[in-house]
Amino acid sequence: MPLPLENLPDPTMIAPIEAAPFRQDALLKLLKNRPLTREDLDTILSTDYLTKDEIKEVLSEFVASK
Repeated sequence: MPLPLENLPDPTMIAPIEAAPFRQDALLKLLKNRPLTREDLDTILSTDYLTKDEIKEVLSEFVASK
Protein backbone atom coordinates (compact mmCIF):
# COMPACT_ATOMS: atom_id res chain seq x y z
CA MET A 1 0.00 0.00 0.00
CA PRO A 2 1.70 3.22 -1.13
CA LEU A 3 1.84 6.11 1.27
CA PRO A 4 0.06 9.33 0.31
CA LEU A 5 2.40 12.01 -0.98
CA GLU A 6 2.29 15.55 0.27
CA ASN A 7 3.88 18.54 -1.45
CA LEU A 8 5.60 20.70 1.11
CA PRO A 9 5.72 24.44 0.57
CA ASP A 10 9.18 24.45 2.16
CA PRO A 11 11.33 21.32 1.54
CA THR A 12 13.47 22.20 4.57
CA MET A 13 10.52 21.14 6.74
CA ILE A 14 11.54 17.52 6.20
CA ALA A 15 13.06 16.14 9.39
CA PRO A 16 16.16 13.99 8.82
CA ILE A 17 16.09 10.36 9.86
CA GLU A 18 18.55 9.52 12.59
CA ALA A 19 20.34 6.21 12.43
CA ALA A 20 22.89 4.68 14.74
CA PRO A 21 24.97 1.53 14.43
CA PHE A 22 24.12 -1.49 16.54
CA ARG A 23 25.34 -1.70 20.10
CA GLN A 24 26.44 -5.08 21.40
CA ASP A 25 23.29 -5.64 23.50
CA ALA A 26 21.03 -4.62 20.61
CA LEU A 27 22.88 -6.97 18.27
CA LEU A 28 22.49 -9.89 20.68
CA LYS A 29 18.75 -9.18 20.94
CA LEU A 30 18.49 -9.06 17.15
CA LEU A 31 20.32 -12.35 16.77
CA LYS A 32 18.00 -14.06 19.26
CA ASN A 33 14.79 -12.78 17.68
CA ARG A 34 15.31 -13.27 13.96
CA PRO A 35 17.65 -14.93 11.50
CA LEU A 36 20.60 -12.86 10.39
CA THR A 37 21.35 -12.74 6.67
CA ARG A 38 24.85 -12.66 5.25
CA GLU A 39 24.16 -9.11 4.06
CA ASP A 40 23.15 -8.09 7.61
CA LEU A 41 26.33 -9.60 8.99
CA ASP A 42 28.53 -7.97 6.32
CA THR A 43 26.98 -4.59 7.12
CA ILE A 44 27.50 -5.00 10.86
CA LEU A 45 31.09 -6.18 10.44
CA SER A 46 31.96 -3.31 8.09
CA THR A 47 31.24 -0.69 10.77
CA ASP A 48 33.85 0.29 13.30
CA TYR A 49 31.27 0.72 16.05
CA LEU A 50 31.94 -2.69 17.61
CA THR A 51 35.48 -3.82 18.32
CA LYS A 52 36.71 -7.13 16.94
CA ASP A 53 36.62 -8.58 20.45
CA GLU A 54 32.99 -7.50 20.89
CA ILE A 55 32.07 -9.04 17.54
CA LYS A 56 33.78 -12.30 18.55
CA GLU A 57 31.91 -12.28 21.87
CA VAL A 58 28.54 -11.67 20.18
CA LEU A 59 29.13 -14.42 17.62
CA SER A 60 30.34 -16.85 20.32
CA GLU A 61 27.19 -16.22 22.37
CA PHE A 62 25.07 -16.63 19.25
CA VAL A 63 26.69 -19.95 18.31
CA ALA A 64 26.45 -21.21 21.91
CA SER A 65 22.72 -20.42 22.03
CA LYS A 66 21.93 -22.49 18.90
